[in-house]
Amino acid sequence: MTDKKITLHGIFMNNKFVLVFSIIVSIVIWGAVTMTVSPEETRVIEDVKVVLEQNEDSDYQAFGFDDTRVDVTVKGRKYLISPGAFSEEDLTVVVKSNYVDSAGSQTLNINASVNNNPDVVVTGLSQKNVTVYFDTLKTSKVPLQVKLSTEDIVPEGYVHEPAIASYSTVNVSGPASEVNKIEKVIAEVEIGDKITETTAYKAEISAVTASGKNARYIEILDDMDNFTVTVPVAKIEEKAISVRYVNMPEYYAENMPEVNIYPEKVKVSAARSVLDGMDSLIIGTVDFNTLKNENNKFTFSLSDIDEVKILDDVTQVQVAVNCYPMDMKKLKVPGENITLLNTGDEYTATLVSKSIKNVRIVGPAADIAALDEETQLFAKVDLTSHQVGTNEYTADIYIQNNDTCWVYGKYTVKVNVTRN
Repeated sequence: MTDKKITLHGIFMNNKFVLVFSIIVSIVIWGAVTMTVSPEETRVIEDVKVVLEQNEDSDYQAFGFDDTRVDVTVKGRKYLISPGAFSEEDLTVVVKSNYVDSAGSQTLNINASVNNNPDVVVTGLSQKNVTVYFDTLKTSKVPLQVKLSTEDIVPEGYVHEPAIASYSTVNVSGPASEVNKIEKVIAEVEIGDKITETTAYKAEISAVTASGKNARYIEILDDMDNFTVTVPVAKIEEKAISVRYVNMPEYYAENMPEVNIYPEKVKVSAARSVLDGMDSLIIGTVDFNTLKNENNKFTFSLSDIDEVKILDDVTQVQVAVNCYPMDMKKLKVPGENITLLNTGDEYTATLVSKSIKNVRIVGPAADIAALDEETQLFAKVDLTSHQVGTNEYTADIYIQNNDTCWVYGKYTVKVNVTRN
């Protein structure tokens, strides 16, 4: 077998090789032509950040310059300035300030250049200069004032209190000459539809000078992302006045003695949810153990009411519970009907008093007359807070199997406590 020699003539006689070779040669020629005869074009690089170059020894700081940006027009061959070949990072755009020795505004030129590519040049800027304010930095604490877009923010039957801001003062920072002019910071709230509930709003913040103008280049140092202005809103209603009762026999839940309250009603304001859930304004408690067989009178102060605001010019309420139709009789609680409670395992309690005498019972005369001391009058003595030795303790007297009579007054018994 003989080896075939590969010759140049043989290679070019191969159609596949000739096809590949032709494509490669075409690409090389196209690239060479493009690089040598490609026409120059222009392109705008948008939103390029401008950098301020300042003397490091300067005591003055630039304000109002932080986010200055311009559009830069560059010129060069198409393949050099195409988006894939040229971007913002290939440009340097600067403003150079002269030595600053006083506060005030300066108009400075903006200069742009191409980094490391002499074949691309800058031909234009969307902005050729910028005004920069120079001053020393100062911080100060100033009062904050809320301003509502309108005071007509609640419907009829409602009232709103002065708005409450997250802060009453704020820390501001900026050029000293501007900070010195600030009189207050205003938190302006835009109120839309009328409101019937306490509502929190975001606010537009502005530092205002004594002349009413907005101070320039001011930064609020406090956390304003979570800053809110709350407008307290309350509903207004006239509510009947009432009292609650304790130690009341079951019968009087439906058959209460005559009760007179003056004034009977009062105008109040509170959150809508509070008033809507309130049948009457409860101003205090009447203990049946304080009611004798007479017209019992009580005075309650409205200053003790904290769930609503009293709008009428009323500070006290008079309550009279008329128990004239009742009778009063003194009875006795036998010693065997007195129970000592909560002595603890380490102690022993012994009742010293043989009975509780002169216990005043109030109720209908016939019902009192029918009471049996031995089977109906009982007392409990709580010794949770006892002391070793003989001492007097409060006795809680109650009546069994009767729902019309009650015990008037407070009573004590003597109990001896010893340690086991």
